[in-house]
Amino acid sequence: MRQFKEFFKLESRILFRDKHVMLYTLFFPILIMVIMGAVIGVQNENSSLKVCIIREDMGSKEFIPFINALRLEKNLVVQEVSEEKAALKELQRGDIQGVVIWKDKGKVLFYYNPTDISNTQQVRGSLEGAIREANYTIINKPRFVNVRQEKLQFSKKESRYIDFLFPGIIAMSIMMSGVYTISGHLMRLKDQGIMKQFFTKPFNKMIFISANIFMRLILANIQALVILLIAQGLFHTIPFVPNLAFFGYITLCSASMMCFGILIASFSKDAKSANLISGILVNTMLFLSGIYFPIEFMPKGLQMLSKVLPLTYAAGGLRYIIGSVGMSSQPIWLGVLVMLIYGVVGIGTGLRYFKWT
Repeated sequence: MRQFKEFFKLESRILFRDKHVMLYTLFFPILIMVIMGAVIGVQNENSSLKVCIIREDMGSKEFIPFINALRLEKNLVVQEVSEEKAALKELQRGDIQGVVIWKDKGKVLFYYNPTDISNTQQVRGSLEGAIREANYTIINKPRFVNVRQEKLQFSKKESRYIDFLFPGIIAMSIMMSGVYTISGHLMRLKDQGIMKQFFTKPFNKMIFISANIFMRLILANIQALVILLIAQGLFHTIPFVPNLAFFGYITLCSASMMCFGILIASFSKDAKSANLISGILVNTMLFLSGIYFPIEFMPKGLQMLSKVLPLTYAAGGLRYIIGSVGMSSQPIWLGVLVMLIYGVVGIGTGLRYFKWT
């Protein structure tokens, strides 16, 4: 235990004195969130969004509470029309932000413009809230209403793009901390001969690694809390009080990302090659994991690739726990399982082949 405490103190001093670590793990993610939140996230707060409703099932009891709930939504203009082709042309031109077709047997088809990300998120949030209202209004054996290919859980607060963005920024900061900083840190210790000097003394290698991992897990929770507070303070995002599920999921996310840093340090020849591999991996996951936009907007092939990346489940799970938007089509237990596999297998493999000198 004494060796663990000494290594923990040493790693803490090294970590917080490293300007590059602070840049990648905290300041850069916050800067990205502030810029994108200012440019995109709040640009539609004072503008009205228009949605066309086409009713095909005239006998449905759920339609009335559904459309009434939609009309109560702030900044949303609802118009009932009869021509589907004309409405879709308006959507293509950008004159409206969504087309909702109320079909038979409680099915709803939602058309959206994939290039209009922020407005689509807001309309989708209003739509899901109205569907819940319709489901709960019919008391006697309700016929549940569903949106085709959408299984989203939204909060009562109006959904905005910034609500979608900031949980992804939290996941991004954890990824950068796990990939960039831990691989770079271990490679510098090896290149400078510091690690070799450590183990000329009677130190346990596993205690050294355990202290390093424990320090990163604490840092990940601090990162997440700081970004959450800044998002709520600057952009008035969805109210959320951090709980055990939040911190537990952050810890799991951090462990799954650290496996990449340890693997890169295990198989890289020097710090330059480690930085190159880290850069390729980070940028690949950054743009394929639904950080800035939903993965449903990507081509099918890229969607399949994104579903094997742990960052996809990290961002989706945090959105689910915070309640800003839904988990898409992925259940949270699947995200926990995927990240557990990455964490256990990745860290175990990295330590098995890690060259200490």
